Amino acid sequence: MNPDLPFTQWDLVRSQFSLDYTKVHLSLNMVCPNSICVQNEIARHRKAFDQNPAIYYREKDKYNHLNLQAISNYLNTKKNNIALSDSTTAGISTVLNGLSINAGDEIISSDHDHYSLDKAVYFLSKKNKIRLKKIKLYEKSRWATCEEILENIHAAINKNTRIVCLTWVHSCSGIRLPIAKIGRLIEHINGFRTYENKIITVVDAVHAIGFEWFDSVESLNCDFIISGLHKWMFGPRGTGFIWGSEFGWSQFKSPLIVSFDNEAFYPWRHQGFEENEVPPARLASTGGFPAFEHRWAIYKSIEFIEEIGQRAIRDRIISHAKKISALLERHEKIQFYSSDSDELMSGIICFDVKKKVASEVVDDLVHLNLIVGQTPYRHSCVRIAPSILNSDEDINLTIDRLKDYLNAS
Repeated sequence: MNPDLPFTQWDLVRSQFSLDYTKVHLSLNMVCPNSICVQNEIARHRKAFDQNPAIYYREKDKYNHLNLQAISNYLNTKKNNIALSDSTTAGISTVLNGLSINAGDEIISSDHDHYSLDKAVYFLSKKNKIRLKKIKLYEKSRWATCEEILENIHAAINKNTRIVCLTWVHSCSGIRLPIAKIGRLIEHINGFRTYENKIITVVDAVHAIGFEWFDSVESLNCDFIISGLHKWMFGPRGTGFIWGSEFGWSQFKSPLIVSFDNEAFYPWRHQGFEENEVPPARLASTGGFPAFEHRWAIYKSIEFIEEIGQRAIRDRIISHAKKISALLERHEKIQFYSSDSDELMSGIICFDVKKKVASEVVDDLVHLNLIVGQTPYRHSCVRIAPSILNSDEDINLTIDRLKDYLNAS
């Protein structure tokens, strides 16, 4: 790039990363790079720990609350409704194992969930002797509709249903669920239930946070939104959060891992743990000694995202995805799985190349300097996820190389 030329916004964004731009990176939704400001913040904390570890550890409470405040600002919610976790997987297990449920209750999940959620609900059902009901939210992802999804969820709920676990964006197909509408549906059903029997809605949001735009997390009408920060948020690896509604946290009774947050620790230290009220989210933050230099750098990644603007990010990703999809969805050699509905489209594009296995296609495209992904599901297909780090030239080059590859296959 010529340094004398004026930057566009997206040129400037790209310049803030150390990516190898000789390759077109189309799989950053799996694990992302960190911006230079996040790299520098991690390095700053690491250096301070290496120089004076016991002294720098005293900064724990200050940085915990700095990062909780950054997440709460991003979600437009209360700081004490957020817990810190090490990943989406850890957050899901923390929530599910902490909820108040009884033998005979029912948990609903779907056939479209990732391994981590699928196994978490399975183990929960076995441990607590509750029924696990797995449902199809849509018959064909390519032609899925909001109405079909809502009808299937509504039909599955019965008087014993206590938890509904959903994945906001299905990374096996690219389908983005209408989460706010689903939340309103379950709220309506809950209006006819007693407080202790209301349905708790738990959402794996890792492929939505950093892509989706919303006014506030409360507007989603769910009880728990759980996400890692190392995907679309470009956050430090090994970081994540749990957001819970007031009702959701009221149903959270016992943490999976003891919290080291001061609000949880000090009552125990002063021999009054049982007599003190501790905000449930402070009990849910995973304790122990995490990689502090990563956890304490969360706020830098959020500041970076907020400076760009979440709506601009979503629009950029969708613009890229639509251009690539326009080629793939009509090509005779492609089996296309993603939706072109604005309401269900996520920016993740899933497809198969006929007569080829996904791993073969991924390897072939590496030789063309196109770095794409493969979905880690029982049916594994090729996955392309353009991001804000892709230039318009990247997308045009991707389309040209895909055309040549498909014509030669």
